[in-house]
Amino acid sequence: MGKLKFLSNGMFLRDGVYKNIASVIITVLIVKILGLLKEVYIGNAFGMSEDLDIFFILILIPSFFKNVFLGAFKAVVIPNYIFAQKKGNLIFQNNIILQTIILGSIITLGLFVCYTPINTYLVRNYSNDIASAVFENQNLLLLCIPIWTFSSLLSGLLEIRKKFIVSAVYPIITSIVFISFLFFFEPTIDLLIQAFVIGSFLELLLLLFFQPIKFVFKDINLKDADSIILYKQFIPKLLAGLIIGFNPIVDQFFTSEIADGAISTLNYGNKFPAFAITILTLGIGNVILPYFARLKGISNGQVMKKLNKILISLFIVGSFCTLFLTVFGKDLIILFFQNGNFTSEDSENVFLVLVMFSFQIPFYLLSITLVRFLTAFNLNLFTVASSSFMVVVNVICNYLFIDKYGVSGIALSTSIVILVGFFIKYIYVFNKLKIKNQII
Repeated sequence: MGKLKFLSNGMFLRDGVYKNIASVIITVLIVKILGLLKEVYIGNAFGMSEDLDIFFILILIPSFFKNVFLGAFKAVVIPNYIFAQKKGNLIFQNNIILQTIILGSIITLGLFVCYTPINTYLVRNYSNDIASAVFENQNLLLLCIPIWTFSSLLSGLLEIRKKFIVSAVYPIITSIVFISFLFFFEPTIDLLIQAFVIGSFLELLLLLFFQPIKFVFKDINLKDADSIILYKQFIPKLLAGLIIGFNPIVDQFFTSEIADGAISTLNYGNKFPAFAITILTLGIGNVILPYFARLKGISNGQVMKKLNKILISLFIVGSFCTLFLTVFGKDLIILFFQNGNFTSEDSENVFLVLVMFSFQIPFYLLSITLVRFLTAFNLNLFTVASSSFMVVVNVICNYLFIDKYGVSGIALSTSIVILVGFFIKYIYVFNKLKIKNQII
């Protein structure tokens, strides 16, 4: 009992870190529940139809740019901004704002150039009406890129100020907009696109309310030493994210060969596994990186022992989530989605995909932990190499499984890729520490 009390005090009182983590997890849980309710509304309105595939095709590439480019940008901005603040570098914020404008412009231009050829490939097996709807609406989503870029910056600045709740809660706005639009208006693909754009804009306004920014153009110095460090860190972080970010696109390329609502089935099959992964990895990502950074200086044997304990604990938690979804996944799908145009046959297909996706959960947690470990020990270059290998494995597995298992084969391929990625990282870390020990 005394040990439990000591552990509790250590977790919740030390620097308030765990209180912040708990608050973020609870907030994200609420946001994700509302997001799930949004998906319920969409599923009930459209079912697993080709019409809904239009929306998922349209948001695929913008979401890829958002997750990869803006995720890497935010990841390098936060530590470098804090470092610049400690040095009293007052011009760094102006540099960051200008860099945000430049990055948003480059991504928007890149998306404009590549959007049509990529979508042409994605809709190759669909009817002319579906293809036309995709091409007619694709440029409207270009508006989201500069909005997301500034939202990413503002979210990072809020986290620096320890305003974790606001940073975690703002995505709830888009879910509210979706639900409101579907409740009050006739459900159409155009309505989904409008809700997507308007929701993103309202999120930016909310962030600006809590994190206003001042921009002084004359104080910009892009050759500032802190800015140069940021550029150097952004490149490897971006490369790793860019490479691994190809996996969802590869999956949808293969899935698009099936057509007939296959992309929608893949997306809905991943809702509950992705829900569990998002909630768990937020807590892990916020805590594990600084924890590992503090391990520098102790013996490699002790580092490996602490790492293994963490990995074992996370594997148990992840395995429980996999077991839960395997047993109750079908009931959850029926409860949340099977209504209106979402039929019992859709539930069967989505459940099989869900099971295949669920196998990845424990290994996803372990893999993310090792990514944080590699970052803490300045071994980011290996992440680029491992990410490249995982994309190759994904292409091979998709090719092998799609004919035999259909959409569920794509989900199984994803789980195998995550498993392989974890083992590659673990073997690398194990041998790296072992070699260092031998040298010492």
